[in-house]
Amino acid sequence: MEHFLVDKSTGILKVDPNNVLDREVYNNYTIGIVVTKKDTKPKYVETKSFLTVNIKVIDIKDTPPNFKEDIYSGGLLLGDKNGKTIFVVEATDYDEDDEITFTISSDIHTSDSSLNSWVQKPFLMTQSNQIDQVTRIATANGTLTNNFDLEDSNMKGHFTFEIKATDLGNFCTC
Repeated sequence: MEHFLVDKSTGILKVDPNNVLDREVYNNYTIGIVVTKKDTKPKYVETKSFLTVNIKVIDIKDTPPNFKEDIYSGGLLLGDKNGKTIFVVEATDYDEDDEITFTISSDIHTSDSSLNSWVQKPFLMTQSNQIDQVTRIATANGTLTNNFDLEDSNMKGHFTFEIKATDLGNFCTC
C-alpha cells in the first residue's frame, strides 16, 4: 500500500502525497483493508471486517509518442512514379485512447542542387491509428510516399528531414 494511506482518525483512504499515481506504470490497484474493533464490555470480544477496494487510475495525456525506430531511410529509382511507398514509420503512445498524428517538417535539406526544385513538398504522409481493445494503447503507422515522378536522370543525392509524431495532448516526438 505504498501509494496510499489510511487516516487513522477518520478512516479515509488517500493517495500518499509522497507518491504519484501513473496509469502507464499501474492502471489499477486492489487494496485489502481489515478493520478491527475491540469491545471490552461485557467481556473482551474482537470483531474484524474485511473490505476490498479496487482503484482505477484515470489517464491524463502526459506521455509523448515513441517511434519504433530512431532512424528511417528509403530510396527511389529512376522511373518511380508519384505515390511510391518509400518507408513506413510506426509510433506507439502509452496514454490511454490517444491518437497520433504524423507531420513532415518543413525544414527539408538536400544533398545536391538537382533536388532543390522538389524541396517545397517532395513527400506525402498517410497514416492509420489503431487502439488495442484490451490495453487501450495507441499505435500508428505513417506511410511516406514521393510527390513527384522520378524521370530526370540528372537528379541525384538525398533529402534529409524530420517526421514528427504528435498526440492529442500535444506532446511531440520531434
